[in-house]
Amino acid sequence: MIIFLPGYLTFLFFLKKEDVMLFFYLAGFIFSFGALFVFLVVHTGRKTIEDLLNTTVSKTYVENVIHSMADTLIVIDTDENASIRTANNAALNLLKYRENELVGQSVKKY
Repeated sequence: MIIFLPGYLTFLFFLKKEDVMLFFYLAGFIFSFGALFVFLVVHTGRKTIEDLLNTTVSKTYVENVIHSMADTLIVIDTDENASIRTANNAALNLLKYRENELVGQSVKKY
C-alpha cells in the first residue's frame, strides 16, 4: 500500500497538469503493478490451499494405515509427559481400552 501511494500522488499531479499522454502512461504503469499484486496474492493463496489439501490427504492416509494394521501400535508424543497420541485397533483390543480412554494419558502411568 505504501508503495502505491507515491504513484497515486504523482498520478494526481500529472492529472492537474493536463498532460494527457503522460497521464495515460502513468495510469497504465500504476494499475499494471496493482494487477500484478492481485495476481501474486491469488496465486500464493491457491498454492497454499493446494499444499493444505495435499497435507490433509497424506495425514488421512497415514491414519488409515495405522488403524488398519494387524500389529499393535501406540503413537507417543515426545513431550516430557510422554503422552499417548493415538493407538490402533489392535492395541485397543489387546489392552481392552477405548481410544478416548487411552489418548492423552501418560505412558509413565502404565
